[in-house]
Amino acid sequence: VDKAYETDKKRVLPEKAQWVIVFTVQMSEDLIKIRSGRAPTALSSASAGMAYAQARNIIDRLQNFIHVLGYQGLMGMWFNGLGIAPAFGVMSGLGELSRLNRLITPENGPMVRVFKLVTDLPLAPTAPINAGIMDFCRTCKVCAEKCPAGTLSMDTEPSWKIIGPWHNPGHKAYFENSTPCRTWWSKSTVGCI
Repeated sequence: VDKAYETDKKRVLPEKAQWVIVFTVQMSEDLIKIRSGRAPTALSSASAGMAYAQARNIIDRLQNFIHVLGYQGLMGMWFNGLGIAPAFGVMSGLGELSRLNRLITPENGPMVRVFKLVTDLPLAPTAPINAGIMDFCRTCKVCAEKCPAGTLSMDTEPSWKIIGPWHNPGHKAYFENSTPCRTWWSKSTVGCI
């Protein structure tokens, strides 16, 4: 098809939509500071919520800009409907996968949310980086030690073996055990950062 469309039962993307614009939105460091006793709290959750709201604004403006140029900008659902945003972040060179099994950037660490927009606007690709983040995660383990639900891997090496059906196989990572994580989220009422 030439133009993307969706119905109640399917989403159709044109084959020419071969590029992905990936960006991060930094969360508020002041609202998240763990050492100050503010995370996880309603304030730290608000920081993530503000990042999602800011991203929605960026995506709306980006879609309009791309449309004016004569191209399509297709937003995936927040839950990785058109691809896994952190994976695109790694592949585009915004950061590296970490022990958190999330993107960590050299500039803002893990305090970012990652977003993407699929487009048919031809773009020059960027390459993954090696900022030493994954190497650091092999020995640091502080996030796993501090995780209130105990869900993060304490293994020294990342693994290809997934823990549950919620994981996407086919990449080497520190896979978390999301079951106790979700249980902790529901009991804490504020989630995690």
